[in-house]
Amino acid sequence: MADGARGADGPFAKSTSSASLGLFPKGAGAECGGASEAGTFTACGYTDGFFWIAINYQGVKGYVALYCITRP
Repeated sequence: MADGARGADGPFAKSTSSASLGLFPKGAGAECGGASEAGTFTACGYTDGFFWIAINYQGVKGYVALYCITRP
């Protein structure tokens, strides 16, 4: 889960190299917010992903690469 620090790419910096706020375990549930565009990432089978989703997992708010999660 990427941090929510303010950055040059908008109100929140989203990057796979951002400080980690914690582990979001596979199969875990979380409150999800809207998706947004930001820095590109290579993760979960995508080499030029740029969509991120805001999540709240056990009271910790951050961002996850959109293609790395599934929404019910």
